[in-house]
Amino acid sequence: MDESEFIRLAEETLQELDRRIEGSGIDADCEFKGTGVLEIEFGDGSKIIVNSQVAARVAAFP
Repeated sequence: MDESEFIRLAEETLQELDRRIEGSGIDADCEFKGTGVLEIEFGDGSKIIVNSQVAARVAAFP
């Protein structure tokens, strides 16, 4: 898998995660924070940051 394919798949995965969370009815808001980063904030103020880690992928699998 080359870098462009990795980036494409990572973005598709983050988009699907966003759709599923938004459609689930849970008390959470999703916001994209640039390419490859999805921030999920829950009603209680806690957050999860999901990052595609493109740099780590490239370094690990040249």
